[in-house]
Amino acid sequence: MVEGLPIMNNYHVECKACVPGKQRREEFLIHKEKRQREILELIHIDVCGHMQTRSLGGEWYFLISVDDRSRCTWVYFKRKKSNVFEYFKEFKSMVEKQIGKCIKILRYDQGGEYKSREFNQYFKINGILQQFTVPHTPQQNGDAEKKNITLLECTSSMLQSKNISNGF
Repeated sequence: MVEGLPIMNNYHVECKACVPGKQRREEFLIHKEKRQREILELIHIDVCGHMQTRSLGGEWYFLISVDDRSRCTWVYFKRKKSNVFEYFKEFKSMVEKQIGKCIKILRYDQGGEYKSREFNQYFKINGILQQFTVPHTPQQNGDAEKKNITLLECTSSMLQSKNISNGF
């Protein structure tokens, strides 16, 4: 397709543990001025799992929360997807007390774990706006999705580089 490029017969990769799983769909572009102005103004959340291997603590999933402004990330490991509401309440209480501000907007996909009556009522009582992404479009919640990928790739690379089984 392109003429004049050298043929690379001796392709060498420094870190073989970093190569797997690097291809993925492009994210949607977000301009920096569209980032929220305050910490906790917008939180991206996502559940990752069901993992192939259970963690040492017995969990199959993890819940990730990313602050849009600071990029600060919190991770909760959990056994069932249905526990998202309990983990979110714990996260909200902890982060608001630590930072001294309130969560204003929560952005997440339209997974069933967020669609309980308890969740909706809790949002109304606490004045939290919900932003749903379009189904099957993880790019719209790109911040949480990118963090999921980063965590999984880092974990995989560390395990592979030390020849440790996935059970760890």
